[in-house]
Amino acid sequence: MSTSRNLIVASVVLNVFLAGALAGGAVWVRSGKQGQGYSLEAAGGRLPDQQRMLFRKALREVRLESRDIILDGQQARREAADLLRQPVLDTAALSAALERARNADIT
Repeated sequence: MSTSRNLIVASVVLNVFLAGALAGGAVWVRSGKQGQGYSLEAAGGRLPDQQRMLFRKALREVRLESRDIILDGQQARREAADLLRQPVLDTAALSAALERARNADIT
């Protein structure tokens, strides 16, 4: 008797959870709004038109200047992943690749 009772309780709990998830999803879809966000793009969207254009231009320039650093970091992470796949781990090379990736992320 207690096994069937436990199953019923578990079923009720699961059904309440699923009903709440469906209701929350329906409200979220119906609202259709995305969160304001905290990205630089979202912050720039609240600026007046002239300042927004200058802000986006400045962001674009920074992205172009940072492109090489980003690519170096990605390459270092790929090298680290390749080193981890080797049958014998070269810890010195792995440390160097991870250090380059960290430096690229910090810069």
